[in-house]
Amino acid sequence: MKFINLNYSVTEEGIAIIEMNNPDTLNPLDKPMADELEAAFHQAEKDHEVKLIVLQGAGRAFSGGGDVSYFNDMVKAGLDLELISRQMLQVGHLVDFIKKMPKLVITEVHGAAAGGGATLALTGDFIFCADNVKFVQAFVNISLVPDIGGTYLLSRMIGPNKAMDLIITGRIVRADEAKALGIAYEIVPKEGLNNRVMEFARNLVRGPLVAYANAKREIYEINYRGLINYIENVEFPMQMDAFRTADFAEGVAAFCEKRKAEFKGK
Repeated sequence: MKFINLNYSVTEEGIAIIEMNNPDTLNPLDKPMADELEAAFHQAEKDHEVKLIVLQGAGRAFSGGGDVSYFNDMVKAGLDLELISRQMLQVGHLVDFIKKMPKLVITEVHGAAAGGGATLALTGDFIFCADNVKFVQAFVNISLVPDIGGTYLLSRMIGPNKAMDLIITGRIVRADEAKALGIAYEIVPKEGLNNRVMEFARNLVRGPLVAYANAKREIYEINYRGLINYIENVEFPMQMDAFRTADFAEGVAAFCEKRKAEFKGK
């Protein structure tokens, strides 16, 4: 497949590098990006030469998540909930696929990892962060809940109380806190992030890959086996309800107009 929204390459050591490449719009998880991410991960999983995958984002951010201006335009024209639901489930299935696939995944995160972009960062088996990283559970700002498995992954990673804090407040989590919470495996100065990630990846691919795959499967079975059921039967209907609220329409309008939202709880 020819990729337009991302760069895909494989090093001589067998490290697949998937780089989201829409930097002007902060690598949004829109339909074209979702399609290509899905194709790239499936390609890497099937390629016997690929031993490990690194996911990164081009430009000043890893990923800003959903395109709020797109949602605002859709609200004005009439929400296409069928289209939204298909895309949400598509990326949710991709998140489950990444956690379940036998090959290790490293996420290389710098700048903003917001909304769905934060969830995508959490799919890494090892999450390396630049010292300028900013994780934001931004959904609450437009009266939504985390989707594509965000609450599920975050709760298992940092516990339910801290997950509640980040989801309800929508506050920024910077590098030091990300490390303290257990989100970041390692914090690296931005200028040296890629070099450190590739050094770590090269060491891993020289190791016992079958043992790695089996360990990843065990961790999936213990911690993430219920992820896809949660996405389809808990998260999905809740998010669809949220999209229908007046507060969602107000939230996206306020975001695009750069003002404080006036929520009514309806």
